[in-house]
Amino acid sequence: MTTFSILLPTRNRLNLLDRAIQTVLRQDFHDWEIIVSDNCSDENIQPYVANLNDSRIRYQRTSSFVPVTENWNQALQASQGDYVIMLGDDDGLLGGYLSRLNTLIHQHNSPDAIYTSATLYAYPGVMPNEPNGFLRLYTKRPIFDGKREPFLLDHQKAMHFVEASLRFQILFDYNMQFFAVSRQLIQQTRDKGLFYQSPYPDYYAANVVLLIAKRLLVVPEPMIAIGISPKSFGCYYFGGKEQEGSSFLNNLSDDSFDAELRKIILPGTDMNTCWLAAMQTLSENYQLPVKYSRYRELQIRSIFSGLFSGNELAATKLPELRKKLTTFEFIRFYLFFSLLKQLTPRRKWAKKAGKVLKSKLSHPPSEMPNIEGDFETMLDVYDKFNPTKNSTW
Repeated sequence: MTTFSILLPTRNRLNLLDRAIQTVLRQDFHDWEIIVSDNCSDENIQPYVANLNDSRIRYQRTSSFVPVTENWNQALQASQGDYVIMLGDDDGLLGGYLSRLNTLIHQHNSPDAIYTSATLYAYPGVMPNEPNGFLRLYTKRPIFDGKREPFLLDHQKAMHFVEASLRFQILFDYNMQFFAVSRQLIQQTRDKGLFYQSPYPDYYAANVVLLIAKRLLVVPEPMIAIGISPKSFGCYYFGGKEQEGSSFLNNLSDDSFDAELRKIILPGTDMNTCWLAAMQTLSENYQLPVKYSRYRELQIRSIFSGLFSGNELAATKLPELRKKLTTFEFIRFYLFFSLLKQLTPRRKWAKKAGKVLKSKLSHPPSEMPNIEGDFETMLDVYDKFNPTKNSTW
């Protein structure tokens, strides 16, 4: 019988944590453990866990507010299951997730890792342009190759996805909620340090799994729900409050980047720079090349896109950006975009911002089918969405 470890890091979101745990308690497979790793919450998380009175749910707490990567590793170190699943406190398992996973593991002779599809659930009132929230599918991604049945990913194809990541292009989703990773694979990474590394531990670990897994089972069926809730990183990021999102993760400090990497870093978005740090760590551990010029182009474009959008923070970063550009970058991007801004009527700046950013450089467009329904909380998603009966995906 396969055992599952569900890592559940949390901080000051007890109402969400309860719903995430309920999606596990309601599963029809019972050989699991939950590691609630409390990142020094002000809320009373420990009494809540104690009142659940379930020996499978274990609680631990950090002595101070630590970076997200450290909290993830502490949760992992406390776990014992055969397969490890990372679940944010605003996420949830879908019905039958664990029993389905157990069946797949035995049908496919215990793969090194499993990569499933997922739903993206935004709570009502979180997304500025979607006040009622939404439930969408991740099923139209390149990694699923248009298939509906589980399949073992060809390793050359997996390498293609990793190489794209090192070029700052996302061809598969990095959230660890997509993965169930075998304990055996995690142990194979010990000589490289902890399993979760860099300010973006999911960007790093997801690519490590694709890189070293000899047998990676891809399951196009949506089996888990990834949440965007108030005071989540996703909410901060999509709401244009990236600095608050970084503070929420507590993932940036003076020692986040070494001296050599600081020579490459440009002003722009924290997301791109944390992505760079994750890929640099991957490069150092596995001797793979990083396309730094692509990262720098993305940062330049993000600044000028912000200028076209009237973002005051982008304007404050412009002088520093100019100082750090190479001659080629100054001519190719800085002068070009500066001239473009001067020649573009102000009424067209907002439209031009998207073209300057050119998000398809890093995030190729991908359809996300919408699931109709009334989903007030994550438990509504659990109760009302059944992937085996939904034909949308």
